Amino acid sequence: MKVQIDHNHLVSIAHPEIPQLKEYTYFAAGWKFSDWDKGMVVLHKKDFKLVNLKHLGDGMQVIYVRNDKLWIINFELDSFKQWFGIFHGFDEETGKKYSFLPNFPHKDIDILNKKFISLGVDLVSEISPKWVLVNVEPIRDIWDSLEAILSFLFALFLVYGKFEIKKFEINNEEIKKPELLGVKIQVPLFGQYLKYQEQFDAMIEILQHAGIFVKTDVLDTNNGVVYQISTTDYELLEVFAKWYESIEKIEKISKRDFTAEMKAKLLVFLAEDTQIPQDGKENVTAIIESWVVKFLAKS
Repeated sequence: MKVQIDHNHLVSIAHPEIPQLKEYTYFAAGWKFSDWDKGMVVLHKKDFKLVNLKHLGDGMQVIYVRNDKLWIINFELDSFKQWFGIFHGFDEETGKKYSFLPNFPHKDIDILNKKFISLGVDLVSEISPKWVLVNVEPIRDIWDSLEAILSFLFALFLVYGKFEIKKFEINNEEIKKPELLGVKIQVPLFGQYLKYQEQFDAMIEILQHAGIFVKTDVLDTNNGVVYQISTTDYELLEVFAKWYESIEKIEKISKRDFTAEMKAKLLVFLAEDTQIPQDGKENVTAIIESWVVKFLAKS
């Protein structure tokens, strides 16, 4: 037996004597991975243990390890602005194309404008009876660079998203403290814009290949189809928090603190648990100490 970082970047134990009957496929934090049965080091209720991959249960967190860090990425203003040209129509009276924000409530336009102004962006051009129009040329492209995709997601977040902030009470009064738990974005799609589901999925897959984990769901609501994007990935939250500083400063990201605490416990577990084989232990321990570690819950 040998402890290793396998081809899925997960901490596992190669065990040649395990009978191999089929390949198992799971989702963890929106990421799909497959493998043959093997030993897995998992986190469950803040305790580490070994399970066979075929026994991986809901709520158990696999341990993902990557050798490159997501440094604070430059905010691509052009990619940010261009996103607003994806939703566009044609005015038959004027013969001109226009870009708009689908299903964006008119009552919230002042709040959105303040966010844009804080970022040094002038986007909203006018409010028609039906749409909120924006000052960008209609486009059809979806980008494939990491910087462009993150800028794109940040644009979606500003219009259709929200930070999930931990709430506290002082003297029975609820207050908001800037402690970030996650991000949720709900993009309304309808008619011809349903085609963007596949392009959005492709962008999310690029992020996952880069070790950035985002979960998506397509929801049927009374107002049509909603494409929901959610994440608690601390690296992505750090990028968003950095870009959001001109609007509001986020002082703490809960998942980073949790990850640091569990990473320290993982190193103790690997060193002391008698079920962990000696073969490969020194190498895996050194990798975990210096590389990026994430705990991804099976769903």
